[in-house]
Amino acid sequence: MRNLLFLSLLTLFFACDNASEGDNPNIQKVSFGSGYDSLSTLINADNSNAELYAARGNWLWKNGKLDEAIPDFARAIQLDSTNGAYYVAKAEVLIDQKQIGLAKALLDEAIHKSPGSTEIMLKISEIFLWAGDYQKTIDWANAALGFDAYLAEAYYLKGMAHEYSKDTVKAVSSFQTAVEQDAKHYNAYMQLGKLYAIEKHELADAYYTNALLAKPNSIETHYARGLHRQNVSNAADALEDYNAILELEPRHVAANYNIGYVKLMLLEQPDSALGYFKTAAEIEPQYANATYMWGYCLELQNLLPEALTKYRETLVIDESHTLAAKGVNRLTE
Repeated sequence: MRNLLFLSLLTLFFACDNASEGDNPNIQKVSFGSGYDSLSTLINADNSNAELYAARGNWLWKNGKLDEAIPDFARAIQLDSTNGAYYVAKAEVLIDQKQIGLAKALLDEAIHKSPGSTEIMLKISEIFLWAGDYQKTIDWANAALGFDAYLAEAYYLKGMAHEYSKDTVKAVSSFQTAVEQDAKHYNAYMQLGKLYAIEKHELADAYYTNALLAKPNSIETHYARGLHRQNVSNAADALEDYNAILELEPRHVAANYNIGYVKLMLLEQPDSALGYFKTAAEIEPQYANATYMWGYCLELQNLLPEALTKYRETLVIDESHTLAAKGVNRLTE
């Protein structure tokens, strides 16, 4: 929704780049190297343009200047009180400020001024989802669908409400409808992957793959798909996902640990696994399981004094670590 606020602004920017000698000299002098300065200059030249205020509000919001963004959105609303996107943008800034109640009050008022705004309806639906009122989440999503039956986000919100209500069948149906309406709806693909992964169903892999097509290089998705592949004993493909994560983030603790796990438990390669457990433990010294698995790999390679040291280190981190305690007993009998 944020991008919608910039559409006509981009057109205005291109028009300024190609300005003739007879155009507004203030606009001609705009430097496009700084979004804030450019927008402020445009506003000075046309202070009744709601889109410019909304665009500057977005710039301020994206750059963490939340208090400064709110007046710009308020001015955009004042200039065009029927544009639902402006209310939603201001509400999202309030939400970022943890002022959920004020955001909800703003949207409750806004829906009467812009009664056909599906953007407002979807944001209200989302707020009810956060609040745990799943029926109202569905009601507001359905209200938006009454104006536009092809809104992927409405189906996604319904799916989340059904998922939290433990109605998996309806959740899957809603998420599938969401991706039918928007083939790049990342969040819906992720939820479908998650739900099918619970059952270790082969479709989980396909949905995670579609999520990666929608959002390439997503560490979250590579990890989820890798874990699913690991759980169905698809070692080679699981390692492909975890290694893809390490290319993006070499110090990713869970990916290092899981590569070690796959190499040890699925491929029976303790010598190859050891280095990954060691790396995970060195990155996160309080990661008891990583230190334990480091020790276990050493034990499997008959490096018993070294293994005993790691088991004892594990118990220092977590005195209730049962496997480490058994390892100490095993090697000190």
